[in-house]
Amino acid sequence: MSPPVYETPGATPRVSTSLPLKSKPKKSRRKRPGPTQSEQVKSQLSGGWICGTSFLEMHLPRYSPRIYELRREGFQIDRRVCENSWHDHWGTQHEWRIVGLPGRLPGFGDRGDGHV
Repeated sequence: MSPPVYETPGATPRVSTSLPLKSKPKKSRRKRPGPTQSEQVKSQLSGGWICGTSFLEMHLPRYSPRIYELRREGFQIDRRVCENSWHDHWGTQHEWRIVGLPGRLPGFGDRGDGHV
């Protein structure tokens, strides 16, 4: 009979590496039906200038990362400072709009802000 093996206090426990670890398939965290936040932001930006306050009113508090995702997909998105007096901004707020689709350059003079 062999003597029992005792762990020393403070020692790292032994890990068996004889069995391969199986990873579980990732489940989608999306639980609500309907358009995703990215789809909602893209839809709003396609209609013209939209202020960040409007996204907050639509319950989209993380609109900025969605705009970043759209830029990574190739959308050309313009930004300017919002100067609408009816928006109650605490600081500087911006407006955005889509000016070009992925793979296409925006047309000459279509910025809509006086540049030709």
